[in-house]
Amino acid sequence: MAVHPHRHPLPIPPLVHGLPPGQLVRRRAPDQPNDSGTSVHSHTRQIHIRTHQTQTYGSQPEEARPVTTQKPTATRPTDTGPLPVRGPGPVPVTLTVNGAEHRVAIEPRVSLLSVLRDSLLLTGAKRGCDQGTCGACTVHVDGRRVLSCLTLAIGCEGRRVTTVEGLADGDELHPMQKEFIACDAFQCGYCTPGQIMSAIALLDEGHASDDDEIREWMSGNLCRCATYPHITAAIRAVRDTASDPS
Repeated sequence: MAVHPHRHPLPIPPLVHGLPPGQLVRRRAPDQPNDSGTSVHSHTRQIHIRTHQTQTYGSQPEEARPVTTQKPTATRPTDTGPLPVRGPGPVPVTLTVNGAEHRVAIEPRVSLLSVLRDSLLLTGAKRGCDQGTCGACTVHVDGRRVLSCLTLAIGCEGRRVTTVEGLADGDELHPMQKEFIACDAFQCGYCTPGQIMSAIALLDEGHASDDDEIREWMSGNLCRCATYPHITAAIRAVRDTASDPS
């Protein structure tokens, strides 16, 4: 019988008292006595006996189909054996952050944000909501923006992590940092590192064709001071400069 891979086959109900398929069997109502003079259950039900259509393999009848009890086994493309167990206590992890390698001992449950701020003392990424809704903790992992409060640090081993501290080239600020200053795109500054990291990624992703698209793809970064028009202007300025360097 052909079975959908995500569904279990339904059992085929047997015929009731040898009745042919499709016949209705009516049970007595509660106040009606049966043949012995006693009442039965409280409602009338109709049982519809149905036959289940099954798909056969070619012309082979259902009764003659081979039955296998072998259970499917999960395999990996290149099975190298079981993965090593790490934890639950602290384990050594090597992280590449802003081009420098850092070896830290952390529990597997620790977030990337906690390691950046508490272990590496890189406090640019901010802890706002700690639930992935404000965007203040945004950093880049392998060039893509991620929410570091929801990212496990142990999962970033062997990958490139970039924070706002790693954008400048010596004393030369990143173009996005310069435009945030020129456009006055911040007030208290708490959300600014995350805004800048998302803005850079937005341009790399090609999501800055117009102001509406910029606002849409920056909507995951919240600003309590409501400097959104200035943030959009800063991103637009960097976009225009990159498209016309002259």
